[in-house]
Amino acid sequence: MRSNDAIHLGLMLLALAAAYLMPFELLLLAYVVLGPAHYFTEISWLHDRSYYLPHRGIAAALAIIAVVAALIDNASWFGFAMWGALIVCAMLAATTSAIESMLLFMTALACPRPCIRAGLRSRSSAS
Repeated sequence: MRSNDAIHLGLMLLALAAAYLMPFELLLLAYVVLGPAHYFTEISWLHDRSYYLPHRGIAAALAIIAVVAALIDNASWFGFAMWGALIVCAMLAATTSAIESMLLFMTALACPRPCIRAGLRSRSSAS
């Protein structure tokens, strides 16, 4: 075992012992201190790799879709809205050309029918 692996194993065992002895205090430490510290170190790393959306309007549109989707009662329409939002996000984040976007969109149009039917069958059999 390499020394780096041994150090990581020791730190994980130490974290396990700390979580066993004082679970609530450790949760507060992670939530209040370590979470924001990790967030602040990630921002520059994400910014350097251009992981953010190119336009702020896209984020606003996705937020509006999320609010509207939260108000949908019908499970089929909710699934359709989530599937559409997923495809739009994938097209914005993962494709670099119009051909890739078109192929992703065509695949998304072909795929949801069996997925939706399977989901509806599993819900109807559970009731």
